[in-house]
Amino acid sequence: MFDELQASSDPGACSRYFTQNLLEQASKRRGRAAVLSCEEQVLEDPSPDEEMTVSGIEVDGGEGTADVASEGGTFDGQKIRYRLVEQDGAWKVDEMLEFIVFDRDKLILEMGRSWYRDARTRAELDAVSCSIDRLLEADDAALQEVFLGRTMQPLLELVQACEPRSAAV
Repeated sequence: MFDELQASSDPGACSRYFTQNLLEQASKRRGRAAVLSCEEQVLEDPSPDEEMTVSGIEVDGGEGTADVASEGGTFDGQKIRYRLVEQDGAWKVDEMLEFIVFDRDKLILEMGRSWYRDARTRAELDAVSCSIDRLLEADDAALQEVFLGRTMQPLLELVQACEPRSAAV
């Protein structure tokens, strides 16, 4: 399942391999917006520079867990335990449960790279720099909640003072 997902350039893979629950957790969006977020990501970068190694698969009836180590991408250097569920006759990834290996420096570095790529103005670059500083100051539990939580609130609380300011003050 993880190999097929990694190699997919089909936006339909989002609903085929992930439950709505996981899509909402990962995107911090609800309903159809969560599905669209995943589909847009697949279309924008159909072959991400990321490799996943799956281990520790445990199954009990229609539920299970799998540990996924990532090399490259946002989760470079991390190992995350996922909950799996059997749904409609197929196994799907349902939830990120916990970090098994947590490399905060790599995680912040990859987040920062992504944010810098998206910045379009000097004010946005300054806000990214400020946000990275705030993430570096956060404890591990707060930083992990940014990813494992269901809303943007943990991230917003960490970086709220970093919004881009207008140059015309």
